[in-house]
Amino acid sequence: MRGGKKALAYQKAKDSLTQVGLADRINNLPSQLSGDKQQRVSITRAISHGPKIIFADEPTANLDTERSCEIINIFTELSLAGQTIILVTHEMEYAESANRILEIRDGLIINEKIISNHGPGICKRYSKESSASFIKS
Repeated sequence: MRGGKKALAYQKAKDSLTQVGLADRINNLPSQLSGDKQQRVSITRAISHGPKIIFADEPTANLDTERSCEIINIFTELSLAGQTIILVTHEMEYAESANRILEIRDGLIINEKIISNHGPGICKRYSKESSASFIKS
């Protein structure tokens, strides 16, 4: 949002925060947010610029299962809406929410798995009906 108008940048930030369920936290400082909400802010920073690809390196690190699934569900909704996401994780149960998994060991691809009907995987039980409202077409 560099070089843009302040009002437009503010609106993009507000729209992105709404997408990840943080519209009510727009005036909070990072120290006032929990770990999962800070992760959501990171996603917001990424999507507000409208990137072709989002790179997410261990986005569920240091989060409990329920909070991790909230993050995975956001990525799943973004993916289903057409966003390309490269997610790096050591947690196979989270990787299985993707439509393609590349297993890498010592810098080499040792396995590739294509999932034709991807979705929340293990996080399905933590999926909220409102998660679809995070993504607006």
